[in-house]
Amino acid sequence: MSEFKYRNVMIIDDNDIDLYVTSRMIKTYKVGEQVITFNSARAALEYLQQNAGDASQIPDVMLVDIYMPLMSGFEFMEAYRDFPEDIKQKCRIYIISSSIDELIFGALTPTLMYVPFMKSLSPVIFCKISCKTMV
Repeated sequence: MSEFKYRNVMIIDDNDIDLYVTSRMIKTYKVGEQVITFNSARAALEYLQQNAGDASQIPDVMLVDIYMPLMSGFEFMEAYRDFPEDIKQKCRIYIISSSIDELIFGALTPTLMYVPFMKSLSPVIFCKISCKTMV
């Protein structure tokens, strides 16, 4: 059995430094065996669409930055709603942002699994992700 909690973790964030730091923390805290990173929500959607038929390539966890240029995390979540149910059921989504406000809570549908977290992510947050704690 793997020492990692999840096989695949995807990070979608337009900030390369945040991508690097978050990726390293995921590995350090044994959250994900494979870390898939995208600095564009569109590129992440394309990846998910291309791999929709291969469950082993679909992430178990996604960390999605809300405020990104070109395609925001809000727009990503809207497009993600159209994915097949088996993909949505497999993947737990965590929203990451430098500012968590009431707008985020109101804009996201409660039918998708998501939890908002503030940047920068701490070891406590990775423990919550590993334990599937919805706090």
